[in-house]
Amino acid sequence: MTGQLYIQVFPEGVGANAEYLTLSFGSSTCGCTDENACNYNAGAIYDDGSCVIAGIYTCEGVCANDADGDGVCDELEIVGCYDEEACNYNADATDEGTCEYVQPTLLPESGAGCTLFFSGYAEGSSNNKFMEIYNPTDATIDLTQYGFPNVSNAPDNGEGNYDFWNDFPAGASIAPGDVYVIAHGSSDPSILAEADHLFTFLSNGDDGFMLVFGTSDNYVAIDAIGDFNGDPGSGWNVAGVTNATANHSLIRKSDITSGNGGDWIASAGTTEEDSEWIVLDNNDWTGLGSHDFSGSCGGGTYAVVYDCDGVCLSDTDGDGVCDELEIAGCTDSGACNYEFAATDDNGSCEYLTCAGCTDLEGCNYDDAATIEDGSCTYPDPFLDCAGNCLNDLNINGICDELEVLGCTYAAACNYDADANVDDGQCDFACLLTGCTDPAADNYDAAATVDNGNCFYVGCMDTDALNYDAGANFPGSCEYCEGDFNFDGEVDVNDLLDFFQLWGNVCE
Repeated sequence: MTGQLYIQVFPEGVGANAEYLTLSFGSSTCGCTDENACNYNAGAIYDDGSCVIAGIYTCEGVCANDADGDGVCDELEIVGCYDEEACNYNADATDEGTCEYVQPTLLPESGAGCTLFFSGYAEGSSNNKFMEIYNPTDATIDLTQYGFPNVSNAPDNGEGNYDFWNDFPAGASIAPGDVYVIAHGSSDPSILAEADHLFTFLSNGDDGFMLVFGTSDNYVAIDAIGDFNGDPGSGWNVAGVTNATANHSLIRKSDITSGNGGDWIASAGTTEEDSEWIVLDNNDWTGLGSHDFSGSCGGGTYAVVYDCDGVCLSDTDGDGVCDELEIAGCTDSGACNYEFAATDDNGSCEYLTCAGCTDLEGCNYDDAATIEDGSCTYPDPFLDCAGNCLNDLNINGICDELEVLGCTYAAACNYDADANVDDGQCDFACLLTGCTDPAADNYDAAATVDNGNCFYVGCMDTDALNYDAGANFPGSCEYCEGDFNFDGEVDVNDLLDFFQLWGNVCE
């Protein structure tokens, strides 16, 4: 038996003066019985579970494995970045690892026209589809700061808005002068050999894609193939080729140095000369994996504007666009001078130069107008804008829809005052001739057609007291008796006239 006896003594009963004594007795036969253990006890008979086996460290406390001799056992090494300025700095790191830094961004005002842009595109047979992006700058571009949103046919979220936001995978980047290929996972092996990113939902020819800088809530358009303005049908026309984005391949011309900023129509052009693209036949993937670039970027200023979490280091107005990347301009998409790339409105928006009649049905439709100003004029019903009938089979100047058939002869028995086209059915059977003037002495109330023989009885002698200027048939006249000179009174003059006539024999 072995053990210990613990003794505590309080001299004179004072606890503060306590004294302690430990008495041991016997000898132990327990201990580590494993000869391979660091604390092997040769005298132990019974193993008490206290054995310590050497592992990472030797029994002397030295690393069993320390390849780099830095005093940290290989099994305990932590590989990491030592640079406190790096995004992946690890204060616990014991071995130097790869440091990751925020990539500098090309500032808008100093890019000398050089930005990432789509350098190639294909929509071929089956799933032979790809988009190629080229980096014309002298710096590696971190694609995780970009996206490539798209629409499927016509936009579901309103004109100008994307349907689907698509991110690049973590770590995606493009070296200077290199390309980045997004391809369908079931495309031809020659396409897959150049692919950097597999993406199933590529265009069928009528699905617009954009390369944008920023986030899904706040971005700037860099380049576009197609647009978000509506379903073009089978595809968009390019360089005068109908439906060139379907069953064709496209190559960006070598002198192009930047994206179209979202202005696909200008980029596509209408002829080989004014287009930024060369149109190839179906399944012709010439140049895939590289880009023939003859342009000049003329340098450019790059700056770190984001922190490791992708948040602006400086954003004075809090709009999510870094101060260094702000672009002043008109941001109202309804204005005549709307600038797609503008991030800060500078009050320059105007709404007059592009205002006009935007209704195709308007007589004064203006195909250049983008703002409806209420000035549209329209033709009267059944007429065109020139005032001509839309339908006039009998060419009588009265629109077919406005013709009213009937008897148009006013004297006919069945005259129709509403008719404007005579139907040849006028009826004269009811007509009776005679004097139709109720004021005439021979007025015939039964007559329907005047015969022009109305007579009016009355004194037709202007010297008579009852002279009737409207009479055309003589009637009785009335005179003043004794008024021989017809001056309206009987006086001496009448007597003298009488004497002058005295003695004349009247025959």
